[in-house]
Amino acid sequence: MPLWRFLGGTSDYIQVYASGINPDQPQDKVAECQSEGYTSFKLKVGFGQEKDIENLEAVRQEFGHELQLMIDANQAWTLDEACQLAPMLDKYQLSWLEEPLRADRPLTEWVMLGQHCATPLAAGENVTGKAAFAAMLDLTPVAIAQPDIAKWGGISGCWEVIQLIQLKGRQYHPHYLG
Repeated sequence: MPLWRFLGGTSDYIQVYASGINPDQPQDKVAECQSEGYTSFKLKVGFGQEKDIENLEAVRQEFGHELQLMIDANQAWTLDEACQLAPMLDKYQLSWLEEPLRADRPLTEWVMLGQHCATPLAAGENVTGKAAFAAMLDLTPVAIAQPDIAKWGGISGCWEVIQLIQLKGRQYHPHYLG
């Protein structure tokens, strides 16, 4: 059985995105990746509010809202910083905000952030252990769960977590950074 079907997918088309778009002239990297056929992009943020907003503005001004755009803060923000930035992100129509807070922060902080953030939250690449993953899914508004398949031993290693994600009605996006 193809993996996409095994995981509950309905098509053999798997959407991918260009990642690692860093803070220096991100619109140039997006243009380069777009020329390679990408239509979705994940921009690195967490370099200061001014720089982050400037980069989001540059990408949206250059390409409009036709392309799918996500951002990854790589655990760079405090709760206060994330809550302050969250409302500013709305106008960029982001598909998700990944790892705005450190994975080891209290889950109550994720809940508080969810009250300030209309953009879907994504996390999980740095969550270890089934109990911690279950707690994240039970107690937080994380909509996109991203266990890192290399850290879990591949799809079979995180199969129980994948099933839990699906049971909780969250989106499963396997993470891999290699």
